[in-house]
Amino acid sequence: MTPDPYPEVDDRGLSYMEPDVYLETAGSLRMIRLQPGDDPVEVAERHRDAHPTDTRFRLTYVTRFSVPEKGKAPVCGATQTYPEDPEELARQGLPVTWAGVTVTCQAPPHQCAPDAVEHSGQVIVNGTVRALTSWGPGWLPTGA
Repeated sequence: MTPDPYPEVDDRGLSYMEPDVYLETAGSLRMIRLQPGDDPVEVAERHRDAHPTDTRFRLTYVTRFSVPEKGKAPVCGATQTYPEDPEELARQGLPVTWAGVTVTCQAPPHQCAPDAVEHSGQVIVNGTVRALTSWGPGWLPTGA
């Protein structure tokens, strides 16, 4: 499951969110997403080689976020990602279709005691809710 492209902003604000960086061509408004370590000038030169009339560029920083629906209560938001390894999933008694799935706690904001299992969220596989699961500091996988 891919992370939410518009994560809900929390009490930390936007400062902790990494913006996506795009090289934008002036006039044609093509946007090329830059990867970490990309040199914008080199990317622009390669683009110009393929599109000779695109010679003016700007960098655009995009931070995507959402705010809760009006009247919607805030949620904890803690996450748990299941292992990618099918053998590890089988050892824990979990379906292999859960490989790499990330579950987000939908309970109201809370602090977990060291031995508690207080987080809970839906396991969503290919857009379908498959289960409700719980976890926390006191959670031990089956067979651990």
